[in-house]
Amino acid sequence: EETAADYYVDEQRIIESKKALINKEEFKAIKNGDSRWTLTTKVPLEDGNGEIIGIAGINRDITDLKKQEQEIVKSRYLLAVKNKIANLFLTTNTEVLFIKVLMAILDELDSSSGFIGFLDEEGGLQCAASHGSLSNTKILPEVNNSLPPGSWDGPLLNALHTRKTELFNSSNHFIEEKPKLKNVISVPIFTIENQLLGLLVVANKNNNFIQMDITFLEDLCSYISPILTARLNEERVKIQQDKTNAKLIIAKEQTEQSDKLKSAFLLNLS
Repeated sequence: EETAADYYVDEQRIIESKKALINKEEFKAIKNGDSRWTLTTKVPLEDGNGEIIGIAGINRDITDLKKQEQEIVKSRYLLAVKNKIANLFLTTNTEVLFIKVLMAILDELDSSSGFIGFLDEEGGLQCAASHGSLSNTKILPEVNNSLPPGSWDGPLLNALHTRKTELFNSSNHFIEEKPKLKNVISVPIFTIENQLLGLLVVANKNNNFIQMDITFLEDLCSYISPILTARLNEERVKIQQDKTNAKLIIAKEQTEQSDKLKSAFLLNLS
């Protein structure tokens, strides 16, 4: 942010060098909490003897342009992360998939703790992956364990009830948590049909989370939702097939045992 001292330094440089300041971008904070960007040009005014007698300047408001630039940067950034995660879904087996996806998200947000969970067939929250402090908390389920809806207590899980992103830029909400938690975002994950699918929690960021972080995570959850749904369905089909195959093997063994007993019985009769 430019200050009065910065303006003074600029103007002194113009006077001493007799050179204009052309198209300098300046950020200004406004008292109501808003902010503006301006493009400033200042030129020295000379008298007939070449002496500087003043400075003329003009400011052009470029706030909308800067916002558009920031949106473009954010879109490119989000696209890069999306591509990275999509590649993980395509190339990584389920055993390590979710922890790799979680670590990619934590790296991007400079955070040390995270949790990804999805709703199982009974409606419980099952942990797919956790890291850092969130892998040791008693509030969230451990990997491959499920937490029934009646046990969804505390601020970490409140997003499952409100169906909205919950932000906590303070450790006051987690005083009793050990290890200590701070700066937490909980984002519910929904299917395309807007059915609750799971939960993403990111915590212990080095700095406070900002609105852009919330938007980033919500966009990311919307993006991975259909991929996550497809992978979960694939795994559930595989589990069902394994159960069916196990039943067929048992039935086959029972049939073979029955045939052996029948053969032995007939042999005894003869």
